[in-house]
Amino acid sequence: MSAPDSPAHFHALLQLRGRTAAWPAAAAAAAAQKYIFEGKHEDAVPAALHSLRFRMSVHGLSSVELVPAYLLLAEASLGLGRIVQAEEYLSQAQWTVLKSAECCHATHSLLHRNLGLLYMAKENYEEARYHLANDIYFASCAFGTEHIRTSGGYFYLANIFYGLKNLELADTLYTKAKEYAMRALDLAKEQQLSVHEQNTIQDLLNLTSAEEAHPITW
Repeated sequence: MSAPDSPAHFHALLQLRGRTAAWPAAAAAAAAQKYIFEGKHEDAVPAALHSLRFRMSVHGLSSVELVPAYLLLAEASLGLGRIVQAEEYLSQAQWTVLKSAECCHATHSLLHRNLGLLYMAKENYEEARYHLANDIYFASCAFGTEHIRTSGGYFYLANIFYGLKNLELADTLYTKAKEYAMRALDLAKEQQLSVHEQNTIQDLLNLTSAEEAHPITW
């Protein structure tokens, strides 16, 4: 693999930008999310930017439809350790949501989750707890209290409480996240979801199990 600042890497990114130029916003967003899941945050950026630009051209500069793209860019920036840039994207997303009366619970959930991760990266754990609690609330409203999307909030919140030495609450939250991930995996197999979707759930389950056994320390 070429170094991030090498000519070969830059050429590869240019090729990626060329391929994404014709994608609609949803396809570009899906590609960006896939790259983020695979840990390829640098590759996620051009796809997420294409999604944002396409949405701007269709919906204007202040539509709530821009928020998913801002969140993808923030998540990719956090993965690259670019905290200031991530904060800028999240500020744009948050301002857009505040001005809109049409924002769904699922988008509120993703916004608060990314804000929680931002404040975790900044070691502001009180703010992180606030946003992750809101993530769980909005995810529960959108998908149900035991959905796989809700379990992610429990997982990150458990990490915070473990770091704050509240081990009993951390263990409870890890257990919830693991339980919901297991249910989601069983349901995914019953409904014959794609292998990629099943693997995504299994990876969360594995991560939750690993953290439960050996949680993060600060």
